[in-house]
Amino acid sequence: MKEKLLKLLFAFLACCSSAAHAADGESAEILVLKFADARTVKFLLADKPEINFADGKLIVTSQSLTTNYEQSQVVEFHFTSVALGVDKNIADDFSFSYLDNTSVSVSGTHARSVSLYDISGRLVKRQHVEQGRVKVSLEGCTPGTYILNLEGEHSFKIVKK
Repeated sequence: MKEKLLKLLFAFLACCSSAAHAADGESAEILVLKFADARTVKFLLADKPEINFADGKLIVTSQSLTTNYEQSQVVEFHFTSVALGVDKNIADDFSFSYLDNTSVSVSGTHARSVSLYDISGRLVKRQHVEQGRVKVSLEGCTPGTYILNLEGEHSFKIVKK
């Protein structure tokens, strides 16, 4: 039943979603996921992600990212528009940003470190997280698929073009 409601909500959002552009400058759409434990996850991506459901998981996929969450834990998701560089709320909860094909920014994480692996599983770099924030540079990384792992939290598949 919950899966059907989420699918209907997504279909409604997909049909009705329109980006509200900020008068002050550039804006972007973000995907917001809200969870049963009151956590919120926000994705700021260059390309609008798709939402799918399979095997009890809500799967977020875009050209540059793939990740999934237990569907039973997701109570709401929606797209919204934010003014880039202006919206302070994007950093209040967990947020993931990959806009420029050169760096990944994460804030609101409880991980102590982040590791970047290439597709063969080789560790490319490891960084410490400071005050819940980390920015991982992909400069010097060859185009391809990488796994960004937040220690003890979550992993993301990233495609560098």
